[in-house]
Amino acid sequence: MTRTLFVLAVALLVTVSGFTQDKKDDKKAANLYPLTKGTKWEYTLKVGGQEIEGTQEVTEVAEAKKGERAVSTISTNIGPQKITEEMSADDKGVYRHAMQGQKLETPILAVKYPVKAGTKWTEKVKVMGQEADVEFETKDGEKVKVAAGEYTATPVEMVVKAGGQTVNVTTWYAEGVGMVKQEMSLGGQKITMELKKFTAAK
Repeated sequence: MTRTLFVLAVALLVTVSGFTQDKKDDKKAANLYPLTKGTKWEYTLKVGGQEIEGTQEVTEVAEAKKGERAVSTISTNIGPQKITEEMSADDKGVYRHAMQGQKLETPILAVKYPVKAGTKWTEKVKVMGQEADVEFETKDGEKVKVAAGEYTATPVEMVVKAGGQTVNVTTWYAEGVGMVKQEMSLGGQKITMELKKFTAAK
């Protein structure tokens, strides 16, 4: 049971936040997950026949030091669970600096830029003293309809292997909005998360 919770935690933490500021081409930069302070998302999480409401909000953006990326703090609430994360981005991708308040020795590349179907990369994650291998692949964009509306979104498939278990996750990201849908599978159990409401920063 502990291993199952660990794998689920890693999958949620790796995918639940932070994709922003890529260059699609020389003229326009993509914005698949805005990290501006005040940006807020409301989600409905479905698991085991139950529905759980969740929220995510960018609560702080630290001033960038010379030669470094600006780091954003993201507060995530899923039912009783509260998670604080730190993310940053540059033209090569988006990086995670902390999970559940714990600093990572090396930032994890959560998404690779430029966004292009067929792009693959791997990462190693260490959480709660355990290591996980994570494989990513960007897929072709497609239409996705959720409670918040209909979007043209980019799917990113992820496979997390840890503690002898495997989690398969597909997350859809929409331009200027962020994560609009996520599907997760572990041991035959399916978990879905869909965007209910998006509030852009003022």
